[in-house]
Amino acid sequence: MRVILLLVACAVVAQAEAAPRPGKVVRIERKARRFWGEPRWCGVSLETMQAFCYGKQPPVGANVAVMDMNHTIGVYQADKVDPLGACKGAQNTLWTVHLKGDAPTQTVDTNIAGLIDVTIDPRVAKLVRVDEAPGSRPSSPEQMTGFDLDGDDRADLAVASFTCDENGDPVTALSVAGGTPDQCLEMWYANGHGFEKLRTDRIGHNCF
Repeated sequence: MRVILLLVACAVVAQAEAAPRPGKVVRIERKARRFWGEPRWCGVSLETMQAFCYGKQPPVGANVAVMDMNHTIGVYQADKVDPLGACKGAQNTLWTVHLKGDAPTQTVDTNIAGLIDVTIDPRVAKLVRVDEAPGSRPSSPEQMTGFDLDGDDRADLAVASFTCDENGDPVTALSVAGGTPDQCLEMWYANGHGFEKLRTDRIGHNCF
């Protein structure tokens, strides 16, 4: 009798363990990417092997990762760095960077951009479209550059460009005294659930 009761008890326990248990939906946040350097955006002309970079002056020898909408075109080195525009000294945030390396032999996408001081995976990194400007800035998707650094088709870094005043606030030409606004570039990074601003580079209108 004890053996029978024991078998019945074991069967009841087994059925209880096999029965589906109520669960809950757990939201998995996108892993935040850390940037320890000072990421900088560059417009690039591979025909002349030059990059036109914003922000802190790039050092000679710095890596410039150049991407289009399909792939990483190449990682080049800054061979020479010159001020660009009329601003000099501490005010200067525009640079002409002469690139060292082999130019691509095949035609690349016309939409290309470069990054300085960012570690990428050159096997998968590329530009991606940013459908909505981060934060409350007025930039449209056409004024955004998104960098997918790890191949998941989502922007890890995004650059927004817009006209601004001396405080870095968005403006139009009509709302600025004298009618000539400055140009601002904001660098944003994906923090796991959205975008967080890294910094703003403001280029005075008298620098162009």
